[in-house]
Amino acid sequence: MGIGTTTPSVNLQLQDEDTPQFIIRDTTNDVQARLYANDTSGSVGTASDHPFRIQTNNTTKMYLNEAGNV
Repeated sequence: MGIGTTTPSVNLQLQDEDTPQFIIRDTTNDVQARLYANDTSGSVGTASDHPFRIQTNNTTKMYLNEAGNV
């Protein structure tokens, strides 16, 4: 499926010239996970004042708090 393109090269592709992004929001506490790209880099993290975790096998392997501390 393509969003912003009629010829996606993968199963889901979001394409735009102005910082395309995905935001997944849990409305209970307004936690927002975000994945985006801009003209010079790609980023993943939270778009809200919440910690960010990296997990494998449903277990946290890295935890960044709101201040950016690991």
